[in-house]
Amino acid sequence: MLRSEQIDALVSALPGCKSRHRRALLPRVLEEWTQTDLVDHLSRATPKQIRTERSQLEKLAVQSDQLAQTLSELAPDCRFAVASRLLQPAAKARTIGPGFLSTQRMDRFLKKCPAGLQRLAQAAEHTAGDWVPTPLRPAMLSRYLVLQDLAAIFEWATGMRAGRRVHTDLVEEDAGKEYGPFYDFACAAWPMVFGSGKGLGHAIRTWARGRARYSEESPFILNLDLRHPEWRIRDR
Repeated sequence: MLRSEQIDALVSALPGCKSRHRRALLPRVLEEWTQTDLVDHLSRATPKQIRTERSQLEKLAVQSDQLAQTLSELAPDCRFAVASRLLQPAAKARTIGPGFLSTQRMDRFLKKCPAGLQRLAQAAEHTAGDWVPTPLRPAMLSRYLVLQDLAAIFEWATGMRAGRRVHTDLVEEDAGKEYGPFYDFACAAWPMVFGSGKGLGHAIRTWARGRARYSEESPFILNLDLRHPEWRIRDR
């Protein structure tokens, strides 16, 4: 979470915000971003964690299927006895248990359990198939997502298109270096998020290529509008 003086510095880094309404909202928008989406970006699972979770899902699928099969093969009198014990755990074997009608209802519930467990096994198996690490390294992915959000905030606040601009005059010392209003905004935010300006140049190149190739956009402003309709995010 950014401190109030850091948020003020980011607001100052957006001199192109001409809308009084949006400029007034900007500190709240930035604060909300640091408390929600930014936290999510910086705490994304590592490939090792994702592989561990996939293994757990696969284990859940196998064990759910096995339990479904075991329950479906259970003899009716055994299932009825289990139902009785579920309703009265302290009861000893061959003693009078709970009411007969209650036990019947529990027995019918246990009889239906295998179908539910099989659906659980299928859902876990299908989910495990999708549970694969991203091709980007976790740090690179976090930086990519942060830049996407910064671009969305910049465009919402200023009405200008966020993009990567590079000096092309080979005579200048800054030839090949990034510049421009969005880059200045990213430069202001980067050390606050990552502790230093390291990695911004590479990250902004990756982000620009991804945006040009896939037209990827951050959903942050849209989600914020859904979370806080009273803010009237769309108003100018």
